[in-house]
Amino acid sequence: MLPTFRFIAALALTLLPACDLLVPGSGTNDSDPETVRDDTPPPLPPCQENADCRGGELCVTGPEGDTGVCREVCSVDDDCGDAFYATCDGSAGFCVECVGDDDCGDAEACIDQLCAFFCRKDDDCGRGEFCDERSGECLERECADDDDCSGGFACDDFRCVSILPIVCTADAVRCVDGGVETCNGDGTDASVAACDDGEACVDDDDDGARCAAVVCVPDEIGCEDDGAAFVCDGSGTQRTRLPCRSDQYCATGVCRAQLCAPATATCAGDARVVCDERGAATAVEPCAAEDRCADSAFGCACRASGDDATCVARVCAPGTGQCVGNGARVCNDDGSGFSTVTDCGADACVLGRCLPASCTAGATFCSGDALLTCEANGGGYRTTDCPGTCAGSDGAAACVARVCEPGSVRCAADGAAVLVCNQRGTAETSTACDDGFCAGGTCQARVCEPGTSRCASDTSALACDALGSAEELVRCGAGETPCINGQCDETPLTQGQQCTTGNTARVCGANLGCNAAAGQNGTCEVFTKATRVSQLTDSDQTWNRPNATCTATGTQPRPFEEFEVVNPGAAPVTVSVFQSAVGSDDPVFGSCPRDLFLHVFANRVGANAVAGCTEGNDDGGPSTCGLVDEITIPAGGRVFIVSSTFAAATAPFIIDYQMNAQGFGAFTLNPL
Repeated sequence: MLPTFRFIAALALTLLPACDLLVPGSGTNDSDPETVRDDTPPPLPPCQENADCRGGELCVTGPEGDTGVCREVCSVDDDCGDAFYATCDGSAGFCVECVGDDDCGDAEACIDQLCAFFCRKDDDCGRGEFCDERSGECLERECADDDDCSGGFACDDFRCVSILPIVCTADAVRCVDGGVETCNGDGTDASVAACDDGEACVDDDDDGARCAAVVCVPDEIGCEDDGAAFVCDGSGTQRTRLPCRSDQYCATGVCRAQLCAPATATCAGDARVVCDERGAATAVEPCAAEDRCADSAFGCACRASGDDATCVARVCAPGTGQCVGNGARVCNDDGSGFSTVTDCGADACVLGRCLPASCTAGATFCSGDALLTCEANGGGYRTTDCPGTCAGSDGAAACVARVCEPGSVRCAADGAAVLVCNQRGTAETSTACDDGFCAGGTCQARVCEPGTSRCASDTSALACDALGSAEELVRCGAGETPCINGQCDETPLTQGQQCTTGNTARVCGANLGCNAAAGQNGTCEVFTKATRVSQLTDSDQTWNRPNATCTATGTQPRPFEEFEVVNPGAAPVTVSVFQSAVGSDDPVFGSCPRDLFLHVFANRVGANAVAGCTEGNDDGGPSTCGLVDEITIPAGGRVFIVSSTFAAATAPFIIDYQMNAQGFGAFTLNPL
């Protein structure tokens, strides 16, 4: 669907002294004030839900979802019992005052389902006023003839209009091509002052536009410090600081949640895990690296307390045994001391193990890292210090290689878990990093979704690594489309592929457009842009131009040109037609050198023809182009477009302009 460009006039009820009250359509202000129509609609009961209304009514909310009102439901006009809201809006399903202008009086228009004053001819207005056919407002007459206007202006339709083409808004200042453009007092000429090197033109509420120093790379994001991000605007003249919350830190221009409590420590195996000052990362500090632990006969163990952790020297080797009399005890897992002595009773204590005094020859047992083997005579045990460690069940133990360094911590190969080795080095315990990744032997929260990317600006993307641990800035290369859905993609979509109008899909290919409403899904379809460069002069054929509602005005003849839009296909097409400055195929108004008008006809027109006129538009205001939006042309059909000036020719002129037609489907635009 094409964007809809409609000129909707704002209507105001002006309260005048009693002697000046105007009866719409009377052409005079001498009528009885009591006959003036009261435009105030009767109030409707407010509601939040249907249960707040009476039977036969629905609660209808406003366009912004604000408080609703109770409306009488209907399918035909006869269902409407209220004298004011007596017309059934079949598409909405409830009673209103009007659906179209035909439901209102001669000098009224249906606006937001209510009839409001809208003049269509000068007789609808009071003395000293004329009807502005574009807005439907009665305006004070600026002039009766040219003598009432200042130099450079002439009187036309009671308005003083510029004799020379209007090229800009009088006294306006704006940014043009990197410089500051200043329009003269009557809008007929403009000058541009280029900005100096290191400056860019920016809009200014007070001055309109000005040159400002470039302070950053346009659209750049980054970190100002650990506690704040920054973003540069599109002109590069303003850098905005974005403070992070107290539980966040800044990384790659984004405030991210802290991964750990800043400046704290905890234990993982025989190592301290220390959080940095930002709470952004952790570091593993093995106790074995400390000098006092390296000098200890049994090394050190990590012990956590509150927000800190310390390495403490062991008094024994974890898992090793010791005999006390005929009792046995075993060193704790953290090496902090021995367990309570166990009386071996009838058994014998052997290297801290209670074992049978008589044993089966060759049977093997473990005591810490030592292997105990029953002698051949079954009367004792032989001790072997294993080069690795001892493992296995009683009677069948054996020396085995360690699978890991006792008390060590590491990350699994895929980065998805933390592996902690037990104190014997015989096995590792795996702790999954749910929704995170392992780095430096600790689980950390992801900063991004692995394998994804996002747009940092129109010309750059941030790509997430395989673990979700960091984002890399990738700038779009020359010839690539702007960043869309995190991709600098030069491969356009083909016809029928899904697209959206937002920054969430690749762009459609050549001669295709996305038929989605803003922010919605659609498909890439054939999109035609047809343009014709043309010229209107004071010597062209003329016609008695109707107004925007196709009503005859009887005013001075206007120069005009005629075009046709032809649909040769087997299906209807919807086309928007508009005028523009030469070289522009976008409906940007305010760029026409003279106020231009458009009308749509079902047939060719003549100098006085009004029959067949379906729509008119000049989009309001001096020096604006006209637009007629979403004209439906049936299969094999055509419409006729008339381009003319809003005002009559009061002096020789030449207007170079461009006629444009845009829409989905195949069609042609031809001059006649």
